[in-house]
Amino acid sequence: MRATLSQFILSLRSKDETARHKWLIILSAGSMLIVIGLWVQYVRSFVLIENTEAITQGTIVKPSFAAVFSTGLQVLSDKGRQTAETIRRRFQQEHRIVIKNPNRNFILEGLESPAPVSIPK
Repeated sequence: MRATLSQFILSLRSKDETARHKWLIILSAGSMLIVIGLWVQYVRSFVLIENTEAITQGTIVKPSFAAVFSTGLQVLSDKGRQTAETIRRRFQQEHRIVIKNPNRNFILEGLESPAPVSIPK
């Protein structure tokens, strides 16, 4: 299997641009179908299992659009409020500049003083 896959890739390298583009689309679509299929299996096995108990007891209540929308807005506003609070705290922090080596000597000995330049009037 590995040898045939290697042969396919080598033969694909020698083909023209349109053939490679066609195989790119085909293989991309195939991998997308695989990922979507795995995701559907995940949803069926984990998410829907929780609802089967409610189905057997007959206690399923479908939430209204307004309830779902308001819950979503509440979650978004809470997250936005937390982000704004974090930004506000960042701006209120005291900022300091720390010089890591305070033993530097900034004495300008041995430098020539610049010649004065007259400014035209």
